[in-house]
Amino acid sequence: MPWLQNARAARVAARLMPLARTLAVIGASLGLALILLAASGYDLASCLRAFWVGSVGSARGWGVTLTNACPIILTGLAVAVAFRCGALNIGAEGQLLVGTLLTTWLGVSAELPTSVFVPAMLLLGILGGGAWAAVAGALRAWRGVPEVISTIMLNFVAIEIVKFAVTGPLEGVPGTSQTNEITKSGQLWLLDPRTDLHAGIFLALAAAIAIHVLMFRTTLGFGLRAVGSNPVAATYAGINVSRHLVGTMFLSGCLAGLAGSVELLGRVKSLSQGFTTVGYGFTAIAVAMLARLNPLGVIASALFFGALASGSREMTFEPNYVPDKLVDVVRGLIVLLSIGYGIVELRFRKS
Repeated sequence: MPWLQNARAARVAARLMPLARTLAVIGASLGLALILLAASGYDLASCLRAFWVGSVGSARGWGVTLTNACPIILTGLAVAVAFRCGALNIGAEGQLLVGTLLTTWLGVSAELPTSVFVPAMLLLGILGGGAWAAVAGALRAWRGVPEVISTIMLNFVAIEIVKFAVTGPLEGVPGTSQTNEITKSGQLWLLDPRTDLHAGIFLALAAAIAIHVLMFRTTLGFGLRAVGSNPVAATYAGINVSRHLVGTMFLSGCLAGLAGSVELLGRVKSLSQGFTTVGYGFTAIAVAMLARLNPLGVIASALFFGALASGSREMTFEPNYVPDKLVDVVRGLIVLLSIGYGIVELRFRKS
């Protein structure tokens, strides 16, 4: 029947529209990047070739892209979960650093069999990140302190704590501002030594699937989304808004803490002052916005940002020699466009 066919077509179009919008944002982002490179006098064909090979056009490119995407998937999930519940967690960076610091402390203080050592360090990182985020959640729930302010401030506190630790009690060789390397028994299984791809990617993918099930297939997930959509209506429905906010912030921090632990045990192996400037927690905001706060969409969004990092780095080598600063400008434009798209999309949904 014609009306049934029209209804089906409308449902298909409604499902495809978010994907089309996301692809449009990605296309516009890459278009801006190309315009900037062309205006700077670089050979676009050569730059595109380098970007393709360095991101998804080779086995090595895929390895680097997946390695880059691993912590971004987890921090993107952290931001998406919090935003879904109406908690604007801008502190994934600090939560990641706290989780990494606690994981490092255990990693350089003990040596156990891998089957015990790795889970223990991951768990400590998860709980550390969760506890750090729960502080902001509790301040919001019971003292009315906006979590935007508290999480940003806690970011700087976490950064300074890490700097103190790596230059003081946890410093390995004096003067290096770096801890000793985590022993082999505490490192994640390396899948590809050429690209540092490790087993943490499986943890990230499993976490995305688990969060998707939690958010859209469980009563708890429904409560979290209800609080994020309309806390007043959720209260009248018998949902404890304060408890859900604190719980969501704790879960969000757990994911960010896991991201730091996985990155430490899988790729960097030791903690240094330089780790405080990586910025995974801030990139996660753009990742979550581009994914429209969908846990499975976070995987695709993180892969895009991972490919962007690996491909743009390839352009800095011969024969293009695109300066690092110009590459950072390109990345910044894409991040701003992604966040802007997410903000407009959220306002459109609420209107």
